[in-house]
Amino acid sequence: FANAYSAHPKCIPARVGIFSGTYPARFGMPAVQELGMYEQKKTMRCFENLNIQAYKLPKHATSLGEAFQEGGYKTAYLGKWHFGKNLTDGTPRHHGFDISIGANDLGAPASYFHPYTHAGNSKNKVAPPDMSDRERGTYLTDHLTDETIDVLTQLKDDPFFVVLSHYAVHTPIQAPENITRAFLEKRSRLNTTNAYSNAHGAVYKTTQDHPIYAGMLSSVDRSLGRVRDALARLGLADSTAIVFTSDNGGLASGKKTLQSGED
Repeated sequence: FANAYSAHPKCIPARVGIFSGTYPARFGMPAVQELGMYEQKKTMRCFENLNIQAYKLPKHATSLGEAFQEGGYKTAYLGKWHFGKNLTDGTPRHHGFDISIGANDLGAPASYFHPYTHAGNSKNKVAPPDMSDRERGTYLTDHLTDETIDVLTQLKDDPFFVVLSHYAVHTPIQAPENITRAFLEKRSRLNTTNAYSNAHGAVYKTTQDHPIYAGMLSSVDRSLGRVRDALARLGLADSTAIVFTSDNGGLASGKKTLQSGED
């Protein structure tokens, strides 16, 4: 993996870039100033002065969903949408997707465990909408994968464009215990003393040893495997292109040193 490109270091503008094919500067987000762990208030003031279109999928832009619809494809969007709070005419169904499951204006769930509406002191009480019911404690990544496989089965006889946009690995950092158990054991064998501090006193690890975060990554990996297995069962593996991507993939602390993000 030698090359990577993101249109923007902030999540929503990066996603708008992906789904509209538009550079962020064209819809009001040319740069992020003062972004950092210790400058959040300044950062928010910066964003307040920018074009609000930076947080929406522009109505005038042709989205990926619309482009595929025009080409005769059935389209579906499942999972994280996160294009601002306009749910009147700004949902996946308003941007070229025939099916919309689990998509709202939120960038993260309150909880990754069903009913997905509470975690600690989270103010988010809204569960991802339009999802079939599951038993309490079902993991959201697994649930979205189930829904995607059902959609693929439904659309198997038509050309389709299906987006599975996982909320993982966004906070809150949560994963099923049966997945994290192996990573807990692995952590005990790691050398985690090689860390350094920045000018603000924050400590940065050069060895990543977060078993729950690793469990979240593993759940996404398993999800992709399940989708591929489903395509094979449906006889679609050889005729379906899979694109695995992220939006911005930025570091929470910003790129403050040459080594940041290397491991």
